[in-house]
Formats: sequence, C-alpha cells, structure tokens
Amino acid sequence: MARGVARSGSGRPVFGEMHQDGGDIPQSTLAAQLVNHFTDERKHSRDKNQDQETFRQLLREVLDAEDGQHPRPETFEMDSNVNYKLIHVIFKAGLEGLNSRDPFSGKDEQDRQASNSLAAIEHTIRRNPEVLFVVPSSQESDPRSTLPLYMWLVPKLLALTAYSKNVEFRDGVMRLLTTAFVVERKVHVRQVRIGTVLRYVKGCTKDLLFYIEASGTGSVGIQTLPQPVVPSATTIAEVCPDYLQYSEVQSAVEIKFRDIAFANDVTMSALSLVIIDADANEARSRSSTATENGWALSSLTRFWHTVATEGVPLSPNRISLRCVDLFLSAIRTVVSHMAGSKSRSTFVTRIMTVSSQALSTLLVTQPPLLDLAIGRQLCMILFELALLSRESQLIHQTFLEHIIPRLRSSKETQIHFVDLGEDLEHAISLILHLYNQASHFEALPLAQAPAWSFRDTELQDLNHRYFHNAVYNPDMEDTERPLKRARLSDMNGKDTIFDLRSMIVNKISDLLGLPENSALVNITAVAVDCYPGLSESAQSSLYLLIGQLSCASANSISKTSDRDTRHSPEIKCRICDAELECRSSRLWEGPESEEMFSTIASLIRLPKTQKHRRPRVAAMLALKRLLSHTANLDHLNLATSPFGQWCLQGLHSSIRELRIAAGRTLPVFLQYPSNSGILSKNRIRSLDILRNLSGQTDLALQETCILAWGQIARVSHGDQMNLVLLKLVAYLGHTNALLCGLAYDEIQGLSNHSPFSAMKLFAPYWHTIAVTVVQDVNRRPQVAQQMSDLLAMSVTDFLSMTQVHTVPHFVLTKRKDILQRIADACGQSIMVLCREHNNLAAILSCVLLQTPSDVESLVMNLLNAVSPEFGNVDCAELLRSEPQATASELLRAAGESDEAKKANAHQALNFLAGVTHGKPASSRGSARRTDVIGPFFETHVLGIMALLADTINDGKGPQPVLEKLRCLGAIREMIKLARSHISNGLPQICACLRSAIENRDLANQGFDAWIIMMTTLGEDEIATLLDPTFAILVQHWETFVPEIQSRAHDMIGHLLQAHSSMIWDIVHTLPSLASIPLMAKYDEELSKRKATRDVKHHFQAFSQRCHSENATVVLTALDELCNYLEEHQGFLHEAANTEQPDPVVSQLARSILDTSILFSNTHPAIAILCARCLGLVGCLDPTRIEAVREKREILVLSNFVRDDETNDFVIFFLREVLVKAFLSATNSRSQGFLAYAMQELLSISEIKESVTHRSRDGPFDANYRRWVSLPESVRTTLMPFTDSKYFVTAGVLQPPCNYPLYNAEMSHGQWLRTLTFDLLKKQAGAGKVQTIFSVLSRIVRFQDISISNFLLPFACLNVIINGIDQEKLEIAQELLLVLHQALPERSHTRDNIIHCSQTVFQVLDYLSRWMQEKKKEIATSKTTGNRAARSLSEADIITDVAQIQSVEMVLSMIPADVISRRAVECKSYSRALFHWEQFIRQQRDLHKATNQEADFEPLYERLQEIYTQIDEPDGIEGISVHLHVLNIDQQILEHRKAGRWTAAQSWYELLLTKEPNNLEVQYNLLTSLKESGQHGK
Repeated sequence: MARGVARSGSGRPVFGEMHQDGGDIPQSTLAAQLVNHFTDERKHSRDKNQDQETFRQLLREVLDAEDGQHPRPETFEMDSNVNYKLIHVIFKAGLEGLNSRDPFSGKDEQDRQASNSLAAIEHTIRRNPEVLFVVPSSQESDPRSTLPLYMWLVPKLLALTAYSKNVEFRDGVMRLLTTAFVVERKVHVRQVRIGTVLRYVKGCTKDLLFYIEASGTGSVGIQTLPQPVVPSATTIAEVCPDYLQYSEVQSAVEIKFRDIAFANDVTMSALSLVIIDADANEARSRSSTATENGWALSSLTRFWHTVATEGVPLSPNRISLRCVDLFLSAIRTVVSHMAGSKSRSTFVTRIMTVSSQALSTLLVTQPPLLDLAIGRQLCMILFELALLSRESQLIHQTFLEHIIPRLRSSKETQIHFVDLGEDLEHAISLILHLYNQASHFEALPLAQAPAWSFRDTELQDLNHRYFHNAVYNPDMEDTERPLKRARLSDMNGKDTIFDLRSMIVNKISDLLGLPENSALVNITAVAVDCYPGLSESAQSSLYLLIGQLSCASANSISKTSDRDTRHSPEIKCRICDAELECRSSRLWEGPESEEMFSTIASLIRLPKTQKHRRPRVAAMLALKRLLSHTANLDHLNLATSPFGQWCLQGLHSSIRELRIAAGRTLPVFLQYPSNSGILSKNRIRSLDILRNLSGQTDLALQETCILAWGQIARVSHGDQMNLVLLKLVAYLGHTNALLCGLAYDEIQGLSNHSPFSAMKLFAPYWHTIAVTVVQDVNRRPQVAQQMSDLLAMSVTDFLSMTQVHTVPHFVLTKRKDILQRIADACGQSIMVLCREHNNLAAILSCVLLQTPSDVESLVMNLLNAVSPEFGNVDCAELLRSEPQATASELLRAAGESDEAKKANAHQALNFLAGVTHGKPASSRGSARRTDVIGPFFETHVLGIMALLADTINDGKGPQPVLEKLRCLGAIREMIKLARSHISNGLPQICACLRSAIENRDLANQGFDAWIIMMTTLGEDEIATLLDPTFAILVQHWETFVPEIQSRAHDMIGHLLQAHSSMIWDIVHTLPSLASIPLMAKYDEELSKRKATRDVKHHFQAFSQRCHSENATVVLTALDELCNYLEEHQGFLHEAANTEQPDPVVSQLARSILDTSILFSNTHPAIAILCARCLGLVGCLDPTRIEAVREKREILVLSNFVRDDETNDFVIFFLREVLVKAFLSATNSRSQGFLAYAMQELLSISEIKESVTHRSRDGPFDANYRRWVSLPESVRTTLMPFTDSKYFVTAGVLQPPCNYPLYNAEMSHGQWLRTLTFDLLKKQAGAGKVQTIFSVLSRIVRFQDISISNFLLPFACLNVIINGIDQEKLEIAQELLLVLHQALPERSHTRDNIIHCSQTVFQVLDYLSRWMQEKKKEIATSKTTGNRAARSLSEADIITDVAQIQSVEMVLSMIPADVISRRAVECKSYSRALFHWEQFIRQQRDLHKATNQEADFEPLYERLQEIYTQIDEPDGIEGISVHLHVLNIDQQILEHRKAGRWTAAQSWYELLLTKEPNNLEVQYNLLTSLKESGQHGK
C-alpha cells in the first residue's frame, strides 16, 4: 500500500494526534507487553536481575521475529507508538550506559548485548520506517519522550561511534545510521521534508566542525574550550517540528564530549555517513551530486586543516587511527565521484591540495597513528588520482603541481616506509616513473611501466589493470575500479561506446542464433522465426537488449555495471533514465534504427508475446528507449503510429506491470517530437484518453491513471499542467484510501524531484486548484487537509493564503458557507474579508468580466447575498476605492489570448474608467472609450505599473513565470488602450519591459509589448526610445523566436516610414543593425545616411551614446566603437597631435572613462569594453589634452535649516544623482523606491506646490525658477511625481551596527552603503533634516552606489554637529581606520581600500570646505556696514561656533601625515602635498612650543618626492634649500626637473665611472644626452 499519508498502525497521524481517549495502547504483541513492563511508571520498584532477564527476552523477541523464527503475524509489531517505546527502552537499557564507561574491555556479555540492541533498533526501523518521525502519547518524565525519534536518536548514535574500541559495535552504529537514511527515502511522511535525517546529520557535522576549529591546535583537553553545543540551535531549527521549542529540544539531544580526540572521531564518523549516503544514492541528480561533493570536500578540508599541520606529524592526543582511516576513505570516495564527470577547476584543485597535504603529513607521522591499512588507503588514493589525471588536461596539470612534488620529496628524503608498508613505496615509485616519462596526459606510457610487485593482492590487481593494460579504459566496467561502478562519458572516446554496442549486438546475435558481429539489417524475419523457441526469460532479455542498443547507438550511456547478468549488462542512459524534465536529446537514425522498430512491431504481434506477461512489459520498456532516440515523426505520432496505439492500449491492459510501463512510455510522445503540430496533437489526445480513463470505476485503471498523470505532469506546462494537477488534487478526496495515498505520493514526488517545492509547483494555478480544494472544504475536508500537509501548513493557513483566488469565485456563486469558513480562518467577518485590498479588486474584476449590462446591480446583488452589511455601500464607492488594483486584474484578463474574454475586459475597463471619473455607473456602455479611458490611465498608470512590476520583478518574493507573462500581456493591452496617455509612466514601463527582456523566459513577451509601444505611441514619446530599441534588437536578437523577429522587422519598417524625418535627424546615434541578416535592407539604408557624416561627427556620436544611462545602449555603443576605432585610429592620433588638438579626442576619452566608472560594479562587460576602447585610443599627452571631468558641488551651510539651501540641495540631488539612477534602474522595485523618494523630496521642498498650483499668469517664485532651471529631460522625468501617490508599506529594518564598521572582507559598496545608512538613521538634529534623511535612508542600501557616495558627507556632517560625543568619535575612528588599513601589493582588496580611501577624502574635503565657509559667514555677518550679508543673531553665532568646533575636533583626530601617505598611495599628489606641508608646520610648531630641536631633513625629503610626482621644478629647488646636504640622487633630480640636462649628464658620467655595469645609470645618461640634443653625435 502506498505510503502517501504516513500513519501509525492504529490509523493515527504520525505527528501529535495520538489516542484521543488517553487509553493504553492495545498490547497486540509480546514486544508490546515487554515494552509496557519497562515504561509502566506505576511499578516503582523492580528486581534488577528480573529487568535484565526481561530485557534479554525483549531483544530475543525482536531479533527472532526478524529472522523469521516466529511465523505468527502478530509478532511483527506495526504500531508506531509501540515501536517508538520499544526503541526508547532498548537504547536506554542496552546502550545509554556506554556514555559513562567503556563496557567492552573484556566484557563479552555487555559486548553481545550492545550489538544485539543496535540490531534490534535497526530491524524495528526497517519494518516500520514511520517510527523515525513519530511522537508518542507518553507521560514519561524523560524529555526525549516528547520528541520525534530521529531528533534524539541521531545525536546519541553519533556519540556512540567514538565511545568504543570494538570494531563490530562501531560498524553496527554506522549501519544503523545508514539504515535511517535509506528508509527515510522510502517513506513520505506528512509535514516532514524529504531528507530530514540526512540534513540533521549534516547540521551536526557543521556544528562539530565549528567546535573543533574553535579548539585550535594548542589545547588538548576539553576543559579549556568553550562548552560545545552540538547540535546547535540553528541545526535543530532546520529539522525541528514547529510545535516544539528549540531550547527544550537542545537539552534533550546534545552530545557530551570527553576530549578533542573524541570530538574528532564523532566528526569524521558523521562526515563519512554523509559521503557514503551520497555515494549510495543513485537517484540523486547530477547537479545535486556535484553540490554534495562540494560540501563534503569543503568539510573534509576544514577538518584536516584543524587536526593537522602540513609537514608536521599528527598528535595521537588529537586524532585516532580510526579517524585517519575514515578520513582517507572519505577522500577516496570523493575522488571516485570525479571519474567521468566534468569537474570544476576549483573542485579539482581542492581535492588535489587536500590529498597532497594529507600525504605530506602522514609520511612524517609515526605510530600509533600509522599502520599497513593507512598505507594501503594512501596507495588507493594515489592510484585513483593518477588514473583520474588522464581524463583532462586540467586534472593532469593539477596532479603535476600538487601531488608529484610531494612524492618526489618523500623519495628524496628517504622517508621510512616500514610502518606504512612497502606497497606505498612501490606505489610512489610507480607514479613517479610514469610522470617522469610523460610530458602530456594523453601520452602516459602505461603499458611500459615497470612491473613492481605489491604484497596486497588488490593493489597488485589494480596495478596491472590501471597501468599495464595497453587498451585500458577506466570507465569500461565496474571491475576496473573497485568499490565504485565505473562511468562512461563522451570524453573517453568512441571506442568504449563502440565496444559496449558490439557486446550488445553480439548478445542479440547469440539469442537469435546468428554469427558474431552480424549486421542488424534484415533481422526482423530471423527474430520472428526464433522468438517462439526462446524461453520467457530470453524473450525479455531480447527486448531489453534492443532498448539498450538504441541507447548505446545514440552515444548516451552514462553508467554500466558489471553485475553478473545472464543476457545483458545493466546500463544507465542519460536520456532514458534521467528525470523527464531534465532530458536532452540524442538520436539514433538510419536503417538499423528502423529495423529495430520493425522487429519490435513484428514481435509484439506474435501470439506467444501476447501470452506471457514479462516479455510484454519488457517490450514496452524497450519501445520507450527506441522512441526516446528517434527523430522519425511517423513513430512519434500518437494518432497514427502503431507504437502509439499499442501504448494507449497498454493503459487498459489487465496486466498491472504493463499498464504502469505504458504510463511511463506515454510521456515520450509528449516531449520529443520536434514538430510542434504533432506535439500539440499528442498532448491533446493523451489528455483526452486519461480524462476518459479517470471516469471509469475500475480501481486498477484508476491506479494506472494516477501514475500516468504523474508522468505526464513531468513534461507538461501551462494549461496542461493545470489540468494534470487538478486531476491529481481531485483524487485526494477519493473514497478509496489507496488511490488517495497514491495521488498524494505522486504530487509529493513531483515536488521532490523537480526544482520546485510543492508551493511553487501549485503557485501558477491557484486560481483553479484553490477553488477546487476549498469548494469541498465542508463536504470533503480531507482534500484541504492533505493539500495543507503537502504544503506543510495548517488548513487555516491554507484558506488564508489562497483567499485572493477563492473569495471572488465564491462571491460569484454566492457560497456564503464557504466564505464564512474562509473569514473564520482569517479572523474576520465576510464584509471585512471581501473589502480587504486584494480581495475587493479580485471580486470587482471577476464580476465586471461577466456579461450582464447592468453591472452595478450585479455587483451589489452578489455582495448583499453573501453579507447584508453591503446594503449601505454604493457600487461606485467600491470601484473608486481600488481603481488601480481592479484595472490591473482586468488588464491581466485582457492580456490572455481568448478574444471573447479580451472584449469583456475592454468593456469592463471602460465601465471602470467611467465610474472613477464621475460618469454615471448605470450601465456598462454608458462611457465611450475615447471619453474616459485615456484620462483614466493617465491618472493611474503609475499605480498600475507598480502592481504589475512587483510581480514581474519578484518585488514580493519569487513569482510564477505564468503570472509574469500575464502581467506582460496586461502592459501590452494597456499600451493599446491608452496610447499616448501612458506617457507619464513611460520610464516605469520601459524599465519593466527591459528587465523582462533580460529574462529568457519572458524575453519574447516582453519585446512583443515593446513593439506595441513603439508602433502605438506618438513621435514625441518614441524619440527617446529609438536608441534602446535598436540596442535591444542587437543584444537579444538570438533570444527571440522567429515570430517576434518577423514582427521586429515590421516594426523597424514602420518606424522608418512613419517617422523618417525624426530618424534621419538622429540617425548618427542609432546602433547598427549589421549583425542581424533579416535587417540587412534597413541597415543599408541607415548606413547610407550615416556615411554622409565625417569621422569626427561619428566620434562625437559615440561620445553621446556612451553617456546614456541605459546599459544596453552603452554596451552596444562600446562594441561598435571598438570596431570603429580599429578602422579610424589614425584620425584620433592626427587630431591629438595637431598644434591645436581637436576637442573630440578629450570628449571621447572622457565619455569612456565616465562610462567605465558608472557601470563598473553592475556590468563587467562594459568595463572590459571600456578598457579595450581606451587601449585603442592610446596614450594621450596630458599636457596637450585634458579629459577634465566637470564636477559640480553643493554646500549646505545651515544643515537643512534654511529653506533656500534645502531646496537648492533637493534640485541638485535630483538633477545630478536621483534622476540618473532612476533612468538607469532595470529593477522596477528599485525604481519604485526611487520614485517614492523623488515624490517626497518634491513635496518637502515645496517645489511640487510651485509647479502644480501656479496660475498661468502668476509670478515666478524662487522654487519655480529652480524648477525651470532643470534640463527639459529631467523635468519630463520628474513631472509625473508632482501628483503621484507612492507610499511605502514596510518599515526600514536597521541591522545593528557596531563600530568600527570597516573590515578587509567588505567591498567598497557594502561599506559605503552600510555607513551611509547608519548615519542617516541616527536621530541627530531636528526639523527638515530628519524628514529628508528618513526618506533618503530608504534608497541607500540596495540602490546605485552614486546615491550613497553623494549623501555620505552630508550625513557625516549632520551627526558631527548634532550628535553626541560618542557618535563623533565613532565617525573619526571609522575614517581613520580606513586610512590606516595596510595596502597590499596587488589584489582586489587593494582596489577596495583605494576606493574607500577616496570616499574618506571626499568626506574630509566637504567638512573642511563647510568649516571654512561657515567661518567666513560668521566673519561676514560681524562686519559692520555689510548690509548685504545675512545677519546672524547672537544665539545663531554661538550655535555655529559650537558646530565649527565639533568639525575641527573630528578633523584634528585624523593626522595630516596619515592622509598624505594614503593620498600618495592613491596617486592624489596634490592632496598629499597639501597635507604633508601641513604636517611639517604642525611638527615645527610643536617643537617650537617645547623648545626642542628637530631634524626635519626626512620630512623635506618626503616633500621633495611628492613634488617630483607633480612635476614642479620650482618646488623641488625650494625644498633643496632646506636640505643641508644634497646627495647625488637629489642633485640629479633637481637638475632634471629644472631642465638642466648638461649638469645631469655630468653627474651620470661620474656615477658611470664608479658603476660601469649599472644599466639604469646607462639608460639615464642616454636620456640626458637625448634631451640635451647630443644623442647620436
């Protein structure tokens, strides 16, 4: 019976819901009676000897029942509650005492009892796997009795792996834990995720690793370490049921440690368990296996680095011999996983590194940590790695770099191999010999290797097969690689596949009585003649071989096993045996393939085939393999193909196995046909047949149907997937428990073996599935219960979660009872439930889509029917309360392909627009579209786009692709309906569509909406969209399907025809379409127009294009610029070298540099192209060409107290930073926050009122003048936000910040955003500064870095002048920490520190400028007669002076020499000079004040070095005056900078006589001769 709903033997759910009557469990077996004897707390005193005898009897009862000595069925206890208590008793009585003493020091009875206890627990878990997850209804005082079994049993067993020296006992513990892994995969327990026990062990392993890492290498005793907590709270939280408290669980399950060696043993045991499970679990996908291998290797590396120091002997106090053996065995297992796989370079390097480190450590370690077994393990690892190195050049090179040097070192130092065995010495010599002879990995002379003799027979065998077999292939058969089945991969060449195929052909020939290596053509007749004479087993083998032949011929074999099979090898095909949704396609075509189809067709018609069960099933499975590798559409047409007909007939067979095989073959017809027409017909036909099958009452056919639905689901999408899931969900309410459990299993299997959880699996289809489930919640509550179990939530939570999908349907059908149930689940009345934001919009849109003309009456009748409280509510009021959400739902409906639904949606939108704009709501057609639809969208486009963009960009968590496609369809319909009225929201629409086009799943639908936009909007709107349109075409052309490509072609034709004059005006900035063959005609026309411009104008156009905020436009421009520079590089060189350099050179260089900075963090491809372009531009003479970057700055002296300064700041911030970030954002969620910030800033500064409420003839106030000073493009972007209504629903979470914030691991952006955010959130200052900063804090952490970079100086100043002393000190220390950070020579960290230092310089510059201007303002205010100056009151002056003192205090805490040194490292020499001179003055004043003499010579030398970098000869000469004695280098430097080359020449000649071989002096002498005009004379 299916285990879909895991229940105890008495029919109780596994979790929590035990006996309601509280009665005792029926004692159905002797085991139950014995358990009751131990757990009955009413027996206060018992005889210990009697208990011992009773316990032995209990063990015998369990073990004898397992061995089959008692035939009574009642002996096998299946009640999970009893089995839980049984395991609890056995562990407590037989194993728990081992934690306090070692019972195996010669105590045979205890030894036997402990082993029997483990065996009894293992047998119990095997018989009743659900017991792992059961919670008994026990009243015992032991805290473990309230936990699921696995929660306390797993940690206790892990601890036992290290307590005993008895090998048999430890193996028994490991076997028991492995059993728990295995049986867990075979049972599906409700509310328990697959792999819980495995994740629990992995979590314990991580906790153990953290603990032993914390122990370091110095301490051995456990007393010196912090008290370990294993498993940790984090691990428990991952696997603990929701109803348990972590703190209560931890005390009951934690492991107690004896010493470090014990902790290491437990850690290695746990790691070995995880690795062994990964090795044994063949069902795991390739990506999952790679992930597991990576985790295992990372953990092994961490473990070894903790317990061992490379080249230093191991300490027996820290690690045991068994632990070393387990470690090497685990390494070998991980290495074997790499065979035949395309391992990543990092993975290969890591495995080689840890192997070499282990080797170097063990070779110098002495007994007792070494024995022959360790030496044997090392030999095995060396053999595996050497063999692995043949698979790729990467592995070969890594082996040479990491392993070979260690082996050579061991040979050269004559390591003593006695303890490790001679075999290891022979193995090292063999490997070195092979690699000394080989220069390339493909040329290892394996057949000529010396024949060293190994004592160990397995090693000797491996030596011969690995290194002495000239035709050896490491992936041929299992026997070639012990303990691990070999793999076949494409890399190993065609010979291996050919050999396997030849073997299969020979076996077929043998069965049919044909000669060896017979051709496969024309064997159908032979097969038909021979087939009746074959045994049933041979007939099945023939079909199996035919199927395997197709896989081998298609070169898709991934594994073989040399399991001794009589007629055929066991193989794994990466196509046929993979998960259906993960399959690719490898074909076998030609006459041989067709011959096999003909043979199958002929054989299945023979009477003898019809008679036997096994051959028919084998034939169906062989047909599945053949169909998986064919491209013949005649075979794959379900309606006409005889194979398709046979498959469909098999679904109705009386043979259960054949029905199941047919259900597994059916998906092949729905996945592989390349012809979309046939594929569509196959899908329709198969779904119809299964629907008819579902309607039959035969339970056997119903079972087949469920299994077939599950297989179909793995290859279905969209509406077909919706139908399949609906069918499976419907079966959850079936009256037959078997079918109900089977459907549960299939749904859980879909979620477990797909990339989606059950929640994500159902998410796209809640609008139908949720209704199906909830409509029977009162009549068939088990459907909702089981669905909730699948989602790991309660029914109440399920009803609440799906309300937005179910409430509209039940309002429409007037199901007041169901609505009341949903309202109760949400803790609301029906009235409140229906008026909830999302629900009301869904209800209104659902009702408006109905056909009646009197919509208003229909809406109110339906709402009054479910809740009389709606009697006092007006329909127009409801519609006006949620216009944007309602319109969004209607647009989604209109975006679907159903034309009738689209027409209804358009009518509903007209009605909604009419009502919300004050039109009568009396009838559906009272408002014409031309009257109201445009103004409606003009008003609400921003709100509608915010809702749609939230879904498309996963603003509220990941959203299903189908829902995103519906939203894109909604945008398309909105553009069609509103046309130019959407111009207010054009930036948001474009950003949303651009982000969709970047997603391959949404690209076609996204660009389809873009095409509609470009062909619908007016010329003014599309003028700024032409560049992005052309750039998108160039960048994403290959992503689009042919239909979209054809529409794009038509769009370009339309644009060139309808807007030709505008296009010709800007043609020079349009990207080239030369890379798109379909656009050749249009590109030729555009190129002719571009050719009328000279080279200079083309470079100016490139400069203009590079300044775009759109990354796609910039990327296309730079790509074209690279090619253009290669062709016209000479023009730039000529322009740069003329007497008056052409400005186009500096413009181009500046634009490339600006672009590289703007996109360096977000688009690495742009940064690379910028570097290429700069390389092609070449090195420009800075004395002739200056690519000066215009720098605009603003100073807020009043710190946002004065309105005029605040408004100036807002305008500056909007123009220079915020609008640019808004336009360049591709994420609509980010764009929404930026829009909110712009809206609020316009409101705070009162610019919004000046713009929106100004009369036509009114005077220009200061704010309006600021507004008109903005560029027109900026005003166009900002205008929609003067009347927008963005609001933020979630508060800003402020993570705790502990100063200093900076550390070497942080990136510049991370540090900058964190610091800025923290300073903005500090409660420093009052008034507008807090209002503005609270808004700005929402756009710092996840937005463009330019925002944080701009705001940091203002935030620092605010805290310094308004904050407490501690906050000022923290700022100073943070800035000083960055400047003190050591600068590494070359690394990414160096760039990080330089960027952070430049940010510090920016802050210091702003503080200095503010302080100077503030002092000037005070001085000016005090000047008598200066009426123009703003007068300051005495109180203001006192406040300003205090603020200046605060800034001075912070600046004084950062030494000038520190700033200067870091400025030199950042190549900011002017800044370095300024601060070093300041430092010299400070030192001079200090010594003068203390009357001390000081040696300033080193300071002046440093100053001279700085002057050298800025090419200031006068400064150098001036500094030389202060130097008492000039050395030769200083004198030469002075002469060179002053242009006295003859004097410099004399010094060089003098130096050359002293050092005639000094190349640097010779070079400098030649330079001086050249500069003085004497070179060559």
